Amino acid sequence: GRFRGQRSPRMSHRGVGFRRWCALALTLLASCLAEVRGATHELRAGPDTTHFGGWSASHPPVLTVHSGDTVRVWTVSGEPGGVPLDLWDVPSELKAVWHTACGAEDGTQPQRDLPLAHCGNPGPHVMTGPVAVVGAKPGDVLMVEVLSATPWVSWGWNAIRTGKGALGKSPAFGFNTLQGSTVVVPIDLETQTCYPPWLHGAAVRFDATGAKPFFGQMGVAPARAKGTISSIVPGPHGGNLDDKHLGPGSTLYFKIET
Repeated sequence: GRFRGQRSPRMSHRGVGFRRWCALALTLLASCLAEVRGATHELRAGPDTTHFGGWSASHPPVLTVHSGDTVRVWTVSGEPGGVPLDLWDVPSELKAVWHTACGAEDGTQPQRDLPLAHCGNPGPHVMTGPVAVVGAKPGDVLMVEVLSATPWVSWGWNAIRTGKGALGKSPAFGFNTLQGSTVVVPIDLETQTCYPPWLHGAAVRFDATGAKPFFGQMGVAPARAKGTISSIVPGPHGGNLDDKHLGPGSTLYFKIET
């Protein structure tokens, strides 16, 4: 099981499980360090600034920045049809994304007799971006500094799937009885703590002593010849990295492919 929370040139970014905002510093590395301009940009998540489930050079940039700029990226996440709207405060941004991608604000697919996996998209992740960096060209290297990662919605979610993750069959926390389910996890935004139900009321803090928020998906657009790559898999472009060490204070380097 994996806990999820709420980006080439084009860079896309997704938070799986937590809905969160982050600050990223983007610097282009070529033969020397590019000029640092230092502007700050805000990129909110919504139907016009996100794409669903795939990495592709065909996605047009939703924001253009210069090397050395900082982007405050807001992300949303939630399994379509798997989050109970009557029990949890689902942000309007996520409802709008679901409505555009799936056909209804609750993520269901009323227009289809047989619902399609991921609402017909190549993967399940909602990714904010892409962000174009002025002057970037194939062969350059994009340095991404993760400055912060802060949950902004009062819940996250955990998907327990057979064969995915080391804990999927573990009886230690009752995961073996939760296979095939989606568990919604409460988050206290004021204290920055979460309460996974398998810990029976115990809190986990979002700091160095507990859980450290990070971003499961980061990367650049793959080469055009590669078409669309599902957000489920990682690759040279980045993608579904799911590395807990890629939180605030980390630096990533991506080779620009397009």
